[in-house]
Parts: sequence; structure tokens; C-alpha cells
Amino acid sequence: QHTYRYLNWATTDNPDRVPLVHDAIDQGSCGACWAVAAAGSLEASAARAVAAKTFQNQMLYNQTMTRHEAKQSARIAERGAFETLDLSVQELIDCDSRTDRGCIGGNALLASDFLHKFGLTSSALYPYTGEEGRCRSNLVQTPIADAQAWGLLKANNEKHMELALIYIGPVAVGFNGAGLSFLSYESGIFDEPDCHPGANHALLVVGFGEEMVNDRLTRYWIARNSWGR
Repeated sequence: QHTYRYLNWATTDNPDRVPLVHDAIDQGSCGACWAVAAAGSLEASAARAVAAKTFQNQMLYNQTMTRHEAKQSARIAERGAFETLDLSVQELIDCDSRTDRGCIGGNALLASDFLHKFGLTSSALYPYTGEEGRCRSNLVQTPIADAQAWGLLKANNEKHMELALIYIGPVAVGFNGAGLSFLSYESGIFDEPDCHPGANHALLVVGFGEEMVNDRLTRYWIARNSWGR
């Protein structure tokens, strides 16, 4: 009997057993997909960093704690950290103006340099408006997460993306979202054989899976979009 492979960082079906993806938002008429994807990737990695540090500290300094108990403690810390890590997409739109262009568009990879240098504050402090405005410098003095390191996956190598999802977390990707078939997508496995390679939209890939479709094993990626829930 075939065991279907499945991983989803939006649920507990992942190595940490902790959901690390916030609900999809509606970016509206603002081309904010790049910022939504970049913030989503950082939210998950920052929460995982808290878990790793908690586990390490428990194993080093709590001599009575078993490895299993340390993992449980790390999961609790990770879950708590993620609840606070609802990062400001609007800060990226307004303030990351050197490399990206706000509501006109941007690139999640280029945004990584901003995330490294300045980090992001919370969306509660700097909420999403769906419009590009002046950087509100008075609100961004206390970032709650930043990117220590980042990387670019090898092009056209799905195995590398799979490994990144398993060992690192959600991945921001470029995608062609202009096709009519994608614009009218409702549910199920999206498969467009005539998809053009040009990227004009960004998604956050949060997992992968496989299932039988017409007696054929079909592999798929799970992605969070930003065009409504």
C-alpha cells in the first residue's frame, strides 16, 4: 500500500508539529504579493529560531529534562512566538524603497536585504492599508524579527525546494499569476500545461503532497496566495 507524502506548515503536518503560516489576506489593488510572501517566510523562520534556541538552552542548563521534554518545551515556545510574529507587510511596502517599488511590485528575494538590516515590526503596530504611503519611521524603531541569513534556491530544481521546505520552512516563490486558468482557480490541484515561465506574482509555498489522480500518482505544492481567504 502506498504511503502518500504530505507536509504543510499551515497545519501541524510538519516536522515541528506547530502551524507557522498566518491566514491568507486580500492585498486588494496594491501589488503587495512580494511583501506578503517575504513577511510570511520570515514569520515562520523566526518562530523556528525561537524553538531551536529554547531546545538548546533546555538541554544545556536543565539537567533533569529529557530530550522529549525539551522538544515539548521548544514547541510551546515556538507556538507562542508565532502568535506574536504577525509581521507588518505595510512596513515593507512603505519603507523598502531602495530595491522594491511598493504597490507597483517588488521581489521577495530583494526584500531580504531590508529584512536583514532593519527587520519588521508587527502588523498590529503598522497595519496593512492596501496603499503605498510615506515610511512611518516612528513606528519601525522596534522590530520584532529580522533575517539573519537567506538564500536563493537553484532554478528548475524541485528537489531543492522540497528539501528547503522540510529543513528550513516556507519558501517565497515567483509565479505566473496572469493566466485565466489561475485567475479563475477555485480548488483542487492546479495544473496548467501551457503556463508561461515569466514571474509576475509571488506566493508563499508552505508544503507539498501527492495523491492519485486518474490512476496516476500526482505530486503538488501547497501555496498561500494573497487574493482573499
